[in-house]
Amino acid sequence: QVTYEFLRANLEYCRGNSRKAMKLLGLGIQQVISAQMDESWMHYINSLYQNNLGCLHLIMKKPNLGVFYTSQASDSHTLALAKMDKTSPHFLLKIKRNEILYNTAMNLLHAGQPATAFTSFLTLSQSFSSLPSYWLRLAECCINHTRHDEEYISKMYSNPTWLGTKKIIVQPESYTSTLTLEKSLARLLGVNSVVAELSLKFALFCLMCAEKLWSRNDFMSRCDNKIDKTSSSNPSS
Repeated sequence: QVTYEFLRANLEYCRGNSRKAMKLLGLGIQQVISAQMDESWMHYINSLYQNNLGCLHLIMKKPNLGVFYTSQASDSHTLALAKMDKTSPHFLLKIKRNEILYNTAMNLLHAGQPATAFTSFLTLSQSFSSLPSYWLRLAECCINHTRHDEEYISKMYSNPTWLGTKKIIVQPESYTSTLTLEKSLARLLGVNSVVAELSLKFALFCLMCAEKLWSRNDFMSRCDNKIDKTSSSNPSS
């Protein structure tokens, strides 16, 4: 029943029906509370519930609440891993933890805290550096940290909702860190590591990474389609 309600909530989330998705999540978590379940798994399901609430509040343009819920999700997830039996699928659970941290960084970015979001994204480089969207998010952090064009943007986009967010600078502009690139990306760019910093120069590098990865993924997709077509036309293969 819990899985059923959570899946229904995910479908409504994909449709953009955030209120209905939140209601369905509430129905699912009620099933958990009423069930006689192991404490560790209650913490785990609660972390999924809070993480999904964080995603919902992001699309509802309430990123500060989103940060609160995803932070709570991270705490619940840590408790779950600590209490679980050694035979539990810890590898899969740790992957989910990375997703929760990614969602926290997304909410921080939209809450006007690009420097904090940037630091959070960098901790996830080993897990997400093969995804083009990851590099786009890093570029967004750099651009939002350095932009001074609020008045111009207001005229161009008729005062967008994200313009009013107050940027909270918690890291100096000279913040730097060495980012080791994923092997396939390193081959595409010809470099193994890069100095990550909150600057437009690094933003440009991130956009190049995203473009390279998208080009590679598009090429691989076309190759797969050709193979599928060849196989369907030759049943004996």
